[in-house]
Amino acid sequence: VHVQSQDEYAPEFSRDSYGFTIPRDIPPGYVVGRVHADDADLGPDGALVYQAVDADRMEDWRVNATTGDVLSKRPLIGLTGRRSFYVVVSSGRLGSLRAR
Repeated sequence: VHVQSQDEYAPEFSRDSYGFTIPRDIPPGYVVGRVHADDADLGPDGALVYQAVDADRMEDWRVNATTGDVLSKRPLIGLTGRRSFYVVVSSGRLGSLRAR
């Protein structure tokens, strides 16, 4: 008998929305903040990864797949007049998110 694991629960973020305040002159690699999700599945099905799936400027952001850290890819100093940015992060079990 071979019993396969089943992904029964979807990940849930600890908040519906995250807001972070950042200085204007952040360098590339600056950690803007961290998002966090939990999954009630046990074992490998409960291991989560994170990915940026949308942003107003995707070229400016990346998300650490393991930690959920949202990082800048480049300096934002040249984007004068911008008051806010958005980054949409998805979470899923390892191997479930498509490469971007």
